[in-house]
Formats: sequence, C-alpha cells, structure tokens
Amino acid sequence: MAVSTTHILLFISTLTLAASSSAAFENSSTITEHSYANVHIKMMMENNTAPVFLDCMVAGQNIFEGEELHGGDMLSIKITHKGVYTCGADWTRYGAEFEAFCPAKHKHGLHSTLFWVISEEGVLMSWNNIDFTFEAHWLLRR
Repeated sequence: MAVSTTHILLFISTLTLAASSSAAFENSSTITEHSYANVHIKMMMENNTAPVFLDCMVAGQNIFEGEELHGGDMLSIKITHKGVYTCGADWTRYGAEFEAFCPAKHKHGLHSTLFWVISEEGVLMSWNNIDFTFEAHWLLRR
C-alpha cells in the first residue's frame, strides 16, 4: 500500500502538534463555572497555501466570522452555552462544515477539550490531541 506524502506530512504534523501544544493546552483545559468545554481549531496547512476563512456560530450568534487562518494559526472557543457550535470553513473553491461542539453528538459533552485540525484532506477531530478522525472532507463549492 502506497502512503502519500500528504498523509506522512499530516501524521508528522499531528505528532508535532501533540508534543508542542500539550503544555499550551494544559491550562486551557480547565473548565470554569461559566464554561462547559474548550475547543481548539488549528490550521495545519503549509504557510504558502491559500488561507482558510472560518465562520463559527452558536444559537444564531457569530463567534467568528470570516476569520482568516494561515498555516500554524489556532483559534480557541470557550464553550459557554450547551448549544451546538457549528463552523464553516472556506478554502479556495472548497468548503467544509462541522459541529465544533455538540453536547449530544459523539459524547462531546463528556469531554472538557476538543481539538480540531484543518488540513488539505479536510477537517479532523480528536479528544486527546493525538488520535484524529475525519469529520468533514472538502466539498467543491458551486
């Protein structure tokens, strides 16, 4: 089975992210009485790649609107409502939508921290910042 360069780079980037950011996320994993969880979204594409524009909302209110992400950029969301936090990512001609936090889905409500990675392959999610699963692939926008 052939392994593409993109998959190898994604694996190495994931390991690097896990090793370098675990200390940085340590303090942000603490949940206060006014928050339910922390969500971290990291842009893992190359710096010379076109930016990704991210919109996130909960209960009809924008959290991020048109936030421009470049390689290595990270956004954090402190979950303060028990609602569904939805995000849309736009990259060149492609788009992906995902639920950054949903108390009823995938036991999001049982975890104090969720990690998301935006890559050339799509959007991946992890509970532990080590094991990632695909949640959304890029779709061609018409």
